[in-house]
Amino acid sequence: MIPLRREIEMKNFVDKALKGVCLDKMIPKGISRIRMAVLNDIDKIIKDKSIHFTRFEMVAILNVFYSLLDYQVRTMNKLEFQDFLYLTLGITNMAVLSGFCRAARKISQRGSLKEDGILDGPTFVKMMSILLRGTIDERALLSFYILDEDGDGILSPKSDLSMCLMGTFNPHISASAPNIDPEEPSRDTLRYLIKKMDITTDSGIGIEGFIRECRASPWLVDGILPTLPSETFNRAFQNLVSQAPRLQPIENNIEEPKKVVRKKNPKPLH
Repeated sequence: MIPLRREIEMKNFVDKALKGVCLDKMIPKGISRIRMAVLNDIDKIIKDKSIHFTRFEMVAILNVFYSLLDYQVRTMNKLEFQDFLYLTLGITNMAVLSGFCRAARKISQRGSLKEDGILDGPTFVKMMSILLRGTIDERALLSFYILDEDGDGILSPKSDLSMCLMGTFNPHISASAPNIDPEEPSRDTLRYLIKKMDITTDSGIGIEGFIRECRASPWLVDGILPTLPSETFNRAFQNLVSQAPRLQPIENNIEEPKKVVRKKNPKPLH
């Protein structure tokens, strides 16, 4: 064997060593189908300028997607998507988790998805792009879809905003003061939002109006309901799929105070 090894050149060592070996049985079942599915998904989204990922990052995220589906080529259902958001991105508010499923259907704009399926691969990449690196307009649109529980395209104070504020304040803390109604903090917050958005209790605000408000006050994106992952969860997930993680602009938007340069007093002339 040793003389034979010496005769084999490095450039064709692998070819000769594996000659006659059947590799088909060494590849797990379904992996080839997943590779083809990833390539097909990449072809659908690679030219989408709104996605804030490189090709390498898209491939990594799609591999995460299919691993969550136990390497099956299918769409992700509601429960699987909510489990991913809860366990991986730390989004635990039940109203938000339910809203994400509505938002995914709106953002996908794909009529081919089955009723039991919420996301296909390209939609999953699109959602991750918005959640992890989205612009203020993209995150505002996502937040709007989550807050719009009845799906009528209008955020109404009486229905949508009131429902979102339910359970925001601990009634036991409010009730500790006998002269304060436990629900008063929620009503105060609702009145503040109505005034800020320049609407009435009987009217509402549409998508374009909400996006304009979020541009002026970015805290609205994540302030009414916690619709974004924390910085810790965001960076942790990006470290799995990217060699150059970067946080969304809303988290890096604080300008550092400029240093004041003090001029030295000129020396007196003698």
